[in-house]
Amino acid sequence: MTSPAAYFGLAVAGWISYQWYWFRENLKKVEHIPTVGSDSFIGAYFSAWKYILSGHKMVEEGYKKYPNGVFKVPSFESSSRWIIIASGPKLVDDIRKASDDHVASDLPTIDVRLPVCRNRDYLTTLEKFAARLMISAYSVTLSPSPLRPLMGYLTSNVPATEKKLKQHLGPIIEERLRQDAELGRDRPDKPNDMITWLLDLAPEELRTVDDVVTRLLISNFAAIHTTSNSLCDILFHLAAYPEYVEPLRAEIESVTREYGWTKEAMVRLHKLDSFMKETGRLAGVNVVASQRKVRQAFTLSNGVTIPEGFTIGIASNSTHHDSSIYEDADTFNGFRYVAENSSDPDAKEPSAEQVKRQMVSLDTKYVLFGVGRHACPGRFFAVNEIKAMAAYVLLNYDLKLPGDDTTPPLGFFFGSSRSAPLSAHILFRKRAST
Repeated sequence: MTSPAAYFGLAVAGWISYQWYWFRENLKKVEHIPTVGSDSFIGAYFSAWKYILSGHKMVEEGYKKYPNGVFKVPSFESSSRWIIIASGPKLVDDIRKASDDHVASDLPTIDVRLPVCRNRDYLTTLEKFAARLMISAYSVTLSPSPLRPLMGYLTSNVPATEKKLKQHLGPIIEERLRQDAELGRDRPDKPNDMITWLLDLAPEELRTVDDVVTRLLISNFAAIHTTSNSLCDILFHLAAYPEYVEPLRAEIESVTREYGWTKEAMVRLHKLDSFMKETGRLAGVNVVASQRKVRQAFTLSNGVTIPEGFTIGIASNSTHHDSSIYEDADTFNGFRYVAENSSDPDAKEPSAEQVKRQMVSLDTKYVLFGVGRHACPGRFFAVNEIKAMAAYVLLNYDLKLPGDDTTPPLGFFFGSSRSAPLSAHILFRKRAST
């Protein structure tokens, strides 16, 4: 009689055999693309773990070894277990111009109004979900394909989070639906927040409490971890480079005195925008940006064909540190993107050159927000949100790093992402004039 251990051993052997076969078949499709790391069955597994811990070094190695070309790295982040990475403005432009047939996509006070937007339980629920979902995402990618749905359910806590949010948002959404039914959906006095936007855009069958709560949860996740990381990095750089503080304060005071705390004012904060953009260049949230799933094989301008089913991305961190693209690429220059005529007091609108240099503008040499049609759609709101918070801190607080350090903390890398440092400190002091 065969023992359970024997059955288990056969099952494991069968699974490993299948994984080996699947790995070899996938590798055949991309053998023409050079590899950083190992492309053997066992070696690629260890290289994928290495990518989690030091992916930025692997991408930098490929960027230097294959300039203006493509290379691949083993990664658990991709369903194919490979990420194909493009380097150089020309290939980035190829990805920018790729159609949806070829590639496709693999905040509280705006979402809702008072008093919910300041409810501590509501805000804490969103914050914890954003942190937990990042952990869940890696748990899922590290799991065998058949177990991923179960792993996602067990680690993400989505059902419990949605249930808790419905306690806060359910009555509000139901009231909006009632008002739409009784007063009409085109009434001029509708609340201007994301609940309204989602209800306006949703087809009739999706105008439900459950659907709106799910969409709000997704949008908050997308906003929380990126904007908080970016703001932290900006504050660290302000503390490390105090010579920029007074010019930035002067600009903020002048602009807000004339335009108030409005969207128009945010657009005119050219020096602050440049400081933020430069921080994003040297301390961005991505090692590989604009990752997309290839839906249909397509050929880049250098003749390399990317097969269907693979993930392609842009070496963003390496691009932003490339000395052939940026003068003194590794040196922080907070006013790098300020146009010469940006401070013209008689100008009614920002110059065309200054608009081109704005943080939200898309460029094959600055890919913090991605490129093309699938670039981050929330970048306009996110930049203004961060700009307003940074401006408020500058006007109301002095800040410095402990020990008068002049080097902003690096943060840490995890796979294709980078995070602001978790244990670094900034010293704040309320300004006497405020």
